[in-house]
Amino acid sequence: MATGESNAGVLPLLGSIAVQLIGGILVGLLVGWVAGKVSRRITLPSGNLYAIAAMAWAVTAYGTGAWIGVSGFSAVYIAAVIIGVGLQKLQNKFTEWWDTRRGYAETP
Repeated sequence: MATGESNAGVLPLLGSIAVQLIGGILVGLLVGWVAGKVSRRITLPSGNLYAIAAMAWAVTAYGTGAWIGVSGFSAVYIAAVIIGVGLQKLQNKFTEWWDTRRGYAETP
């Protein structure tokens, strides 16, 4: 009869959580590092494309994490932190893009 109780214990659960988080962090570090290297070497023709590139890196981090069986969420979070810290060029282009859009909205 099923009672909803498990005999597995807490330690295997904590081990699984640790593997998920540590694996996600490692994937995020790797994807963020690769994104930084690649993004510094290329110049996109429009500032709008930098926002799309950032989203593509986030999807890559999540997909890679999910594919190997670790936390895709923590991979995206860490990759975003690495990208945000390391890519001033990307931040400046996005700010430039945002300022032009805000100018459109404020025009009477």
